[in-house]
Amino acid sequence: MPSLKRRLLFAAAFFLSLNAIGVIGYWRLAEGDASLVDALYMTVTTIASVGFGEITKNSNSAVGRMFTIGLIYTNMITLVFVTTALTAVLVEGELTRMLEKRRMSKRIHSLHDHFIVCGVGSTGIHVVRELCLTERPVLFIEHGEERARHVISEIEPIVKKKEQLAYIVGDATDDLLLEEAGIKRARGIVASLPNDKDNLFIVVTAKQLNPDLRIIARVSDSASIDKLRRAGAHSVISPNMIGGMRMVSELVRPSVVSFLDIMLRDKDAAMRIEEVVVGPRAPFANKRLREAPLRSEFECQVLAVRPSPDSPFDYNPKADTPMTPGVTLIVLGSAANVNRLRSAAA
Repeated sequence: MPSLKRRLLFAAAFFLSLNAIGVIGYWRLAEGDASLVDALYMTVTTIASVGFGEITKNSNSAVGRMFTIGLIYTNMITLVFVTTALTAVLVEGELTRMLEKRRMSKRIHSLHDHFIVCGVGSTGIHVVRELCLTERPVLFIEHGEERARHVISEIEPIVKKKEQLAYIVGDATDDLLLEEAGIKRARGIVASLPNDKDNLFIVVTAKQLNPDLRIIARVSDSASIDKLRRAGAHSVISPNMIGGMRMVSELVRPSVVSFLDIMLRDKDAAMRIEEVVVGPRAPFANKRLREAPLRSEFECQVLAVRPSPDSPFDYNPKADTPMTPGVTLIVLGSAANVNRLRSAAA
């Protein structure tokens, strides 16, 4: 596209130069006996192929006619060049958009167990970035095409597998759009639109379309928290409350905050605190914690253990803690190592 734009700019500059040459040429042929307006008139009528007649001196002479012929042929070449470039811009631009839309549609249909983010504003974009950093498939829905393309250009450089990042432009509160986003195949959804009513609508719709979906909602007004939870949101997040907690942490525990910031922002290590559920087919199922090669093979440190979803966490678990199927491990490790451990534990 940039080369086509340069061709159009070149054609426009050439066309203007052609007009300037025509004006100067007819003015010089008239030997000063014609005004610049007369010379411009002759140029325009010649280039436009109107040909009302010669009004300047010597324009009907052999030299004048050869000059007019040259001007006409040059203009014809310019028009062909401009038409070709303009057609290429329109056709190639439309073709590029069609191919991109088709490629994105295939990418969306290939997603499964992915996460849907509705709205990539000041909050949603950080959700998309973190999901990509931890190598999780994500699809985001944004109302504006320009904003969606900006997010793609910003996020794609950190994505290891580009097929795991997709987007749809449209209204996230539309049931059909959520179905197009593969909500029935999705693992979770984040409603991060600026309006609480829209987020409430997304929560209700998502709960109906996929009852097993984990739903997280953003809230601006604390009065809407209970409504969102009753509608089916598993967790409701208030950016204002999180911001206040962060400010207090910076005030009273700055070293802890620095540690977490460095851990989260390290582009090379990408260390995260994650949860891994031990499945019945895991090679270390029904063994003791000391017998599981969590550190030697997967380079993951176990911070806590939860025997069941209703049980309290066992922080800093002992080496003889049983690894029964269904137990949840809270581990610290890189995104890649945690994914390896999660696959082995499934």
